[in-house]
Amino acid sequence: MGTTMRLDPEVAAAAEHLRRKHHIGLGEAVNELARTGLAQKKTPAHF
Repeated sequence: MGTTMRLDPEVAAAAEHLRRKHHIGLGEAVNELARTGLAQKKTPAHF
């Protein structure tokens, strides 16, 4: 599926870093960052 997105500069930089490090496409890198963020939200905070 093709979608146009505007990424904040720090998000674009993180995706580009991940893309180069793992030799993956930009879409896959953005998906991985999103999955990581979603997984962190599911982790309960320990106070």
